[in-house]
Amino acid sequence: MLNKVLKIWNQQRLLLRLMTIILTVIIITVLVMFFSMTLLFQHNYEKNFRDDLVAIAKQVSQDSMVVGLTRQTKSTPELLAYEDFMEENFDLDYLVIFTSNRTRLSHPNRSLIYKDYIGNDDYWDALKGKAYSTIGNGTMGISVRAYAPIIDPDSKKVIGAVGLGTMMDNYQTRIYEARLPFTISLIVGSAIGLLLSAALAMVLKRQMHNMEPQQIGQVLEERNAMLNNIQDAVFVTHDGKIELMNDVAAKAFQLNLGDRLSEKITVLSVFDEGIVKEKGETTIVEHLHRSYVVSVAPIYVRRTKMGMIYILRDTQELYSLTQQLYSTKIYAQLLAKQHHKYLNKLHVVYGLADSKNYVTLVNYLKELIQPNQFKFEQIIFFVHSGEIAGTLLLAEKEYRENGKTLRIEILGEIPEISDARIKNEWINRMQQVGGLIRELEQTTMTLALEYSEDGLFSQYTIPGTLSEEIKQKLMVMDDVEVIEVKQQTLVIIEIKIGE
Repeated sequence: MLNKVLKIWNQQRLLLRLMTIILTVIIITVLVMFFSMTLLFQHNYEKNFRDDLVAIAKQVSQDSMVVGLTRQTKSTPELLAYEDFMEENFDLDYLVIFTSNRTRLSHPNRSLIYKDYIGNDDYWDALKGKAYSTIGNGTMGISVRAYAPIIDPDSKKVIGAVGLGTMMDNYQTRIYEARLPFTISLIVGSAIGLLLSAALAMVLKRQMHNMEPQQIGQVLEERNAMLNNIQDAVFVTHDGKIELMNDVAAKAFQLNLGDRLSEKITVLSVFDEGIVKEKGETTIVEHLHRSYVVSVAPIYVRRTKMGMIYILRDTQELYSLTQQLYSTKIYAQLLAKQHHKYLNKLHVVYGLADSKNYVTLVNYLKELIQPNQFKFEQIIFFVHSGEIAGTLLLAEKEYRENGKTLRIEILGEIPEISDARIKNEWINRMQQVGGLIRELEQTTMTLALEYSEDGLFSQYTIPGTLSEEIKQKLMVMDDVEVIEVKQQTLVIIEIKIGE
């Protein structure tokens, strides 16, 4: 049963659940206060009411006319008029004066005057000189009553008693009328609580952008998934402190939540949170010898600026992507050009063979099979990745344009690499190493490329030596090893990108 109730509860909209919870809390609070105050009021009211009855009874018992007529055991019109006055003035249902031998001298029912007082035997203490209140049953029914002794001032003896009170029905009516304001307050308070709970629930719902908890959870999961799958560093700040960042940002910059971003990455201090445009700004900054494209934009929630978002992209990635596109373009152009040359050479071979000019054909074929003629063909047939082949061809082209020679050796077949990480890291590392060794004085060097199950292996063989500056730059690179073969005056630079 409880599970069914919980299931139905969870299926309700958030606004209804918030209203129900808030209203329940308000109603429970109001009810607890209501019953506590009612019980306290009823206790105090009953005590005060009974004390008042005792005080009235004492007042009557001390009246000189009452004392004199009781001593005489006599009822007069004046006494009965006094009785009516007191009943009307103090809203009493009855006032009975009786002697010590229980003879009534006054009573609302005049026919009972001079007859014995009944009183449910709760009057004996009054005849013993005690004033008190009680609940008893008499000829008129159950009532809240009070007794006070009538004492003779001369003999100091109890000569009678005064009994007065209010019938229980009237007493309950008085309590109900006295509690009525509390009941009205409860109803009004509950109505106000209903309105306040609805208003508060709507405010809370608006604060949550009118979204249900399931939607909020889904948005949070989607946001985390997007942040952690973006390859750029993303920071979200509030008052300059990092409130949120993705894994790439934490790993690349070694920062923690709560750090002040402009203190850790000082170049970002130029982006004053007070002056950044609403549509954001984009620029290039330098940090720790690396360039980054920085996009900065303010974050607004209900037209209130809550913080900033920073997206940092390493320009090396953009440069690498551009180089890959360019190298692929070079590869495609050379492939088309080589296809045209191949057809031309095929026509020449066919023509020489058809004309039976075998001596010229042999010399032409010898010229075609020279090692330098196999450079491009070797890459085409053994390197099945367009990006890698384009990178090799572009490197050879750049060396050639600088008046240098780069011999490329393919040591076995290079398959299409499905792991984009290995391919991209190899291309980036080749571009970094190539940019350094192009500055060397050596005009001839060899690049060997080999693929195995362990990864992609490249080796530059350079005659002579390297300067300390270039050597240090190479040695700090990941996956790069510099080997000096002094006996042969060679420098071997190995690049290994593993699985």
